[in-house]
Amino acid sequence: GANSFTNSSTTVSSGSLSCGDFTSSGTYTNSGVNTVTSSGDVVISGTFSSPTNNTLSMTGAKIINASVPVGNLQINSGASVNISTSNLSVAGTLIIAGTFDTNSKNLTVTGTTTINSGATLNLDGTSAASALTIASTLTNSGTVTIENSAYTVSIIGSGVKIFTGTDINYNTKSVTLTSIDYDPDVLLDQAGDTIVLGNSACVFDGISIGVSSVASTFNAGAFDFALSGNFTNTANGTFISTGTATFNGAAQILTSGGTDDNHDFQNIIHTGTGALTLGSALDVDGTLTQNASSDLDPSADNYNITAGNLTLTAGTINNSSRTGAWDINGNLTITSGTLKAPTTITVSGDWSNSGTFTHSSGAVIFDDTTSSTISGSTTFNNLTCTTA
Repeated sequence: GANSFTNSSTTVSSGSLSCGDFTSSGTYTNSGVNTVTSSGDVVISGTFSSPTNNTLSMTGAKIINASVPVGNLQINSGASVNISTSNLSVAGTLIIAGTFDTNSKNLTVTGTTTINSGATLNLDGTSAASALTIASTLTNSGTVTIENSAYTVSIIGSGVKIFTGTDINYNTKSVTLTSIDYDPDVLLDQAGDTIVLGNSACVFDGISIGVSSVASTFNAGAFDFALSGNFTNTANGTFISTGTATFNGAAQILTSGGTDDNHDFQNIIHTGTGALTLGSALDVDGTLTQNASSDLDPSADNYNITAGNLTLTAGTINNSSRTGAWDINGNLTITSGTLKAPTTITVSGDWSNSGTFTHSSGAVIFDDTTSSTISGSTTFNNLTCTTA
């Protein structure tokens, strides 16, 4: 095999070094561009001067243990590398063409992260929490697998950072996302697949929960999130949210999959340029807000809407005059835009209209146990008041 390299103090102006084990306990100084190719273990405990001038290329089935930042790191095709004792910081870019395992350690990458086709990044929380922190774009053309989530496994953006390419292989495990602009459609299609949000800065394209009727979970907790694609939940999926979901895409479909606690929303804001069309009945415990130039459409299936409050500040609600029954357990407010009524609207709070209300020959029922206030110019078709 190749000879080992052991360093106590080395200055390299340029060129390349090939070795078996690479051990640097002193100062390794790069005055130019340098590549180290190691087929053995890599142990670095000294100082890497100008680390981004250096590319560390690993070719074996070995470990890396670096207590100081390394420069550019490349895990070559056929290599299988585990992070060993210390958390690993990559000051430059990370390219994975083989298999790389975080081994219950933290991995921080300042430059871009690229997982090539056929390559694998295993995020492993077997014996301790493991966080992948990215300060630039991560492009996944291979596989990012949640290997074990006995302890928390996280992907964290240093500032909101893009995760693009192929969806995570959740592998029946859980991952926490923080400050991530997640471009692939989320597909939680194995029993136990779970996404947990770590803050209110995550952005998604599409989200599908309980795919193929499996018991999977999207847990936003109290955090807000935004999505530009479709949202789909099924009977066996679980959606947890006490924050706000913002639908901000072109044409989107919202299929909640039910109206129980595993399928309802706390707050929804629609700001997208295209219609937000329902694919099932919708239950919003807090406020449902239409604030877009487009439409909030119950669809040709005339799905029912239940909401704590219904607020229209722009665009239209039910522009196609769908039928059905809406139950508003608090206030209905039209600040601007047009609301076209379904067959029945039941309101338990106040009614305020400074926009346009089209009664569509339907009925409005006020059923508050105390009193309701109607303000603004409104023409009703059938009006019933059962307040005390």
